[in-house]
Amino acid sequence: MQSKARLRRGKTLAFCSLLLAVAAVAWFASARAPENEVISGNYTPVGNSYALFSSENVEVVTREGEVLYSAGFNYPRRALTASGEGAAAWSEGGEILLLGEGGYKRVRIDGAVCGVFGSDCGALAVVSEKRGEVRVSVCTALGEVLSISPDAWPVAAGIDAAGRTLALLTAGAGGFAVSAYSLPGAAESWTVALDSPRYDLEWTDAGTLRVFGGGEELYIDAVTGAVE
Repeated sequence: MQSKARLRRGKTLAFCSLLLAVAAVAWFASARAPENEVISGNYTPVGNSYALFSSENVEVVTREGEVLYSAGFNYPRRALTASGEGAAAWSEGGEILLLGEGGYKRVRIDGAVCGVFGSDCGALAVVSEKRGEVRVSVCTALGEVLSISPDAWPVAAGIDAAGRTLALLTAGAGGFAVSAYSLPGAAESWTVALDSPRYDLEWTDAGTLRVFGGGEELYIDAVTGAVE
């Protein structure tokens, strides 16, 4: 009887080991990042059409499924960000395409792209890095209009609907802070130090700045920097 019990126990252990091995293989397959991974934004609206990625391209397609145009965009990690009536296709460390229903334009950035933030006015706030220097650039269809070099790492950025103010949420040794810069001159208007971490910001319809994340939010007057 004891030898049979040991045999059953051995079969059970072998079966469990097989299950663990299968589970490990399945986890590895699911955890492995696919080639040309889409970070976010497939089916982003572009006017009355939308943009999406194929295996090696970005396409703008009508709602009826007609491809208006296709552009080569073969990068390991890609994203689409809505901005105004169009969108931006971008890749980490790569390039940026401004997409419209009538065509696209490549935006040249002097550095590796780290993040792209759209706006209602269509301008982009682009975070990039080159040789350890971090920059935030304002880009339009004309290309890179201006850039600033903040003292801390940009967590989020946003341009107001009128295209007159760039807001930056940064994190550094001194903690988190929100700063506003007037456009097109990029002069700093105000900075508000935050008493706890925040992770995102957005402009409201009333023209105030909403800063949120970490279970809390606050509103900042765009002109004075006063916390409401």
